[in-house]
Amino acid sequence: MLTTIPLAPSCLTETWLLTVGSQGPAAVVVGNPHDPSCWPGTRDLATTISPAICPEGYTSACDITDSSQRKEGETVWACCPSNFRCDGGTWSCVIGTRGPTKTYTVTDTNSNGITITTKITTDRGVNAHSIRVAFRSSDIAPPPTSTNQSTGADTTPAITAAAPSITSTSITPPESRYTGLSQGAWIGIGVTIGVSGLALLAAIVWMIKKRLGKSRHPVAELSTQPGSRAQLDLRTELDSRTQPSELYGVPVHPR
Repeated sequence: MLTTIPLAPSCLTETWLLTVGSQGPAAVVVGNPHDPSCWPGTRDLATTISPAICPEGYTSACDITDSSQRKEGETVWACCPSNFRCDGGTWSCVIGTRGPTKTYTVTDTNSNGITITTKITTDRGVNAHSIRVAFRSSDIAPPPTSTNQSTGADTTPAITAAAPSITSTSITPPESRYTGLSQGAWIGIGVTIGVSGLALLAAIVWMIKKRLGKSRHPVAELSTQPGSRAQLDLRTELDSRTQPSELYGVPVHPR
């Protein structure tokens, strides 16, 4: 398990003025030099915290490749605040280099031990204390999943195992998709049957009328045709009814 390196926010936001030893100019340093939490390893740059990675706000500025400063199989980083780079000086991390003078607002402690805020002008950059960490690849790699191996369970992903059932339910046989004729087709069939029925009914009525007309027409012709049998029978009947007959017992006297 990696070691957590907690740092106070002031370790990355406050700029201090600090003199190292009795010689040399004072240095502008990021982080309170009097706060032990801002200086892991008690300011000893050779102190390596392991297993650990750079704390929040810090990045791996350089790798320590000297075999005398690391164990075989280890990765060793010198962590500096973001945007700082490694430096071989006292503080190990620096931003900016010698150049035009700059003015910084810094926090300092006077001779009476009172914390004060002052301004300083310097042509040097800003320093920071590095934090050295070391780790192995096994310290940051995710642990292997051994549950399935120990129990002999199937390691096939669930989505693969579920694929056949998804495929079988998504393909529907053609006959099960048949839902009969559509409403438009039924309407077309109904209209066709209706029209055919009307045509058949009209044909039957026409044939009946035609037969009735044929059965009455010859009678009318026979009754009106001169010299026909019907006309002769009618005349005979009329003659028998209008023929004068002699009245018996009554003499007829001529005039």
